[in-house]
Amino acid sequence: MSDKDTKQEVVALRERLSRLSEAFLRINESLEFDAVLQEVLDGARSLTGAQVGVIVLVTGQQETAEFLFSGITPEQASKLEQLPNKWELFEYLYGFEEPLRLQDFQGFLKEQGLSEFRSPFPMSAAAAYLAAPIRYQDQRVGAIFMAEKEGGFSAEDEETLAMFAAQAAQVISNARQYLQVQRARADLETLVNTAPMAVLGA
Repeated sequence: MSDKDTKQEVVALRERLSRLSEAFLRINESLEFDAVLQEVLDGARSLTGAQVGVIVLVTGQQETAEFLFSGITPEQASKLEQLPNKWELFEYLYGFEEPLRLQDFQGFLKEQGLSEFRSPFPMSAAAAYLAAPIRYQDQRVGAIFMAEKEGGFSAEDEETLAMFAAQAAQVISNARQYLQVQRARADLETLVNTAPMAVLGA
């Protein structure tokens, strides 16, 4: 490798780390749960160049808790949630414990014997796909799915998304704890405001 190539790689690496650092700072700006999720998803799309993004968070009982979209209209998101084979695809793709990068998403589904993904938004014939699990303290709490990028996703995109997902996991956990505290406080205030005075004074 020539000195010129080495310098170009160093510059590219510094730029990627700078973008990651900026994205980390943005997702730490708020503790509001919905705002954090949206910033994480938008940040992942920006870092990887994806046209469409989905973030899914689950509870400890493996029940879907949050399902958020970016890069598509509310109408398209509604149609996506209504796909008859949505859960078949989700359960299969969510099961991967390591990042998954595909240059032909539809072809991959066919090879695995899964139903065709009838996208409610425009997709290229060989749709690119990239996903990474979200883990916090060795526990799986969700996943980030990226789709559609001209030229496909690169190995650098995969590494970047994995790093971002690892950082996002703690931020999401903090925001979820904050949400739980806020809800508990609201419940307590409601109880105080509605309880008979005799009970409160007992």
